[in-house]
Amino acid sequence: MGTSVEEAQRLFNMSEEQYALDAMKQQELQELAQETQEIGEQLKSAFMALAVDLRPLIEGFADVVKGISAAANFVGKLTNGMAGFIKVGVVAAGLAALIAAPFTGGTSLAAYLAIIGTAGSLAGGLAALGGATGATDTLSSGEVI
Repeated sequence: MGTSVEEAQRLFNMSEEQYALDAMKQQELQELAQETQEIGEQLKSAFMALAVDLRPLIEGFADVVKGISAAANFVGKLTNGMAGFIKVGVVAAGLAALIAAPFTGGTSLAAYLAIIGTAGSLAGGLAALGGATGATDTLSSGEVI
């Protein structure tokens, strides 16, 4: 019969009423399964219709995200370009300060070092070096003129 021994024994020992009741239960289960399948199909159709209706909104949002991404990419490239420009500018300013140092008595180097933020350690060293070689004038306070 294709069933287990327990199931076969249960079927052989059933009365007519029990067979009818079992058949009704099977019919109810089939009806429930059919209703569940219909509800699932209805939900699937409703979500598909919703997705179609929301398509313009979703595509618009995707366009906004792409625009933000492009703007962020542009800002990143601009920042990288500015960093390179600033590095070249700092080197050029250093060269200009170095060239002008004999004419400014070292003030251009001190100003350059103050601008790049290392004036404390390097300016003192340069002032001492300038004082030792006699290349710069100093006040009695030691300030570079």
